[in-house]
Amino acid sequence: MKINNNAKKLSTLSKMSIKSLTVGQTLAWFLVQGKPKQYFFYVDRKNAVAQKYKDPKILRKLLAKFKIDNVDDITDQAELLAGSVAMSGENLEVLVTVKRNGAGASLFKKVLKDAVIKKIMPNASVVKSLSEAKEDNDSTQEPKKKQAWAEKTPEQEREEELERMIEERREEDELERQAEMLKLNDEQKKALKIHKWSLKVSSDWASLMANEKNEDFFHQSLRRLQKFQKKKMYKHFEKLSKAKKFFGSKHPLEVEAKNLLLTQGQLPVYIKTCEQKINTIEMGKNWTDEEQLVAELFDENTFGKVEAFEEYLKNEKFKTDEVVEIINAFGVDSEEDFKNLYKACSSSRKELIFLCQKLASNDWVYFRNLLDQIEI
Repeated sequence: MKINNNAKKLSTLSKMSIKSLTVGQTLAWFLVQGKPKQYFFYVDRKNAVAQKYKDPKILRKLLAKFKIDNVDDITDQAELLAGSVAMSGENLEVLVTVKRNGAGASLFKKVLKDAVIKKIMPNASVVKSLSEAKEDNDSTQEPKKKQAWAEKTPEQEREEELERMIEERREEDELERQAEMLKLNDEQKKALKIHKWSLKVSSDWASLMANEKNEDFFHQSLRRLQKFQKKKMYKHFEKLSKAKKFFGSKHPLEVEAKNLLLTQGQLPVYIKTCEQKINTIEMGKNWTDEEQLVAELFDENTFGKVEAFEEYLKNEKFKTDEVVEIINAFGVDSEEDFKNLYKACSSSRKELIFLCQKLASNDWVYFRNLLDQIEI
C-alpha cells in the first residue's frame, strides 16, 4: 500500500497547502485508488468541502487536469476517502467524512505510514472530530438540493456516524473475542464476521431505496459479498470431518450453517441485487455539472505557476527531487525571490546546493526561513 510517487506536482501542491494551513482553518483532501494498493493523495488549499470529492469520476478528471500520469487506473469503483485536515498545536488532525466503494478510516491510518504522506503531513493522526477547527460542510457552500434527502444537520449526521462506528467497533471486538474462544483460524474468523454481518443487513439489500444516501452501503455490501464468493468462504460452514470437530462436538461454523444466507447458490442473487441498486443510483445522478465542478476544483492559476517554476528549474539542470523541494519551500508566488538568490550564487546550481547544505543541512524549507531574515 503506497502513494503514487510519480505524481510529483500533486505532492508539491499538497505540501504547499499544508504549509499555508493556519490555526482555525480547515482544508479538504482526498485519497483515491489507482492500481491495486496504490493511491493518489491531494490536499486542496482552495477547497474546504470534502463532499465535492465523493465520486471517482470527478477525481479522475481533476487529476487529468493536473497532468498526472496513470489516472485511467482510477475506475468508477475505486476506493475513495475524503475529509478535512486542521492544525492542533504543532500537530495535524485528519478527519474522514467521505467513504466510498468499501474504503474506511482504517485505510487512511495505514496510508499515514507511507513515506510520501509523512513528508506532506508530518505529525498527522486520524481523529473522530477536529478539536480546534470546525469542518466546513455542504449546507454552507453547496445548494440545499444536494442534501434534499437529509433533514438532519451535518453535525447530527457526524454524531450518528461516530455512534455507528463505536457500535461497529464494539461488535467487532465481541466477535473477535468469541472467535478466539472458539479457536478459529484467520480465514474462519473472516468467514464468521461476514456471515454475522449478513444476518444483520440482508433485509436492507432489497428494502433500502437506491439513492445516494445508501450508495456507500451498497458498494460495501457488494465488495464483501464478492469477497465471500471469490474465496469460497461458504465452504467453512459445510460439514467438517471428525478431525476438525471442536472438543468432540460440532465445529462452531458447522453449527452456524443452519443460519447461513451466503450459500453458493444464493450469493449470485444478493450480488445481482446490490449491482442493480448501484446501477440505479448511477443512472439517477445528474452529471450535467461534472465539468463545471472539475473546473471549480482545479486551481488553474496556481498550477500554471507551478509548471512555469518547474520548467525554469529544470532548464537550470536542477534534479527532480530538488525541483519539488525548492517549489515547496519557496511557493509558487515567490519564484522571483528564488531567481534573485540564484543570481547571487552566480547562477550556479552547485553553489546554491552547497549553500543550502552548509546553512540548512539540505533542508530547503529551513533554508528559505533563514533567507527571510537576510537581505539578498
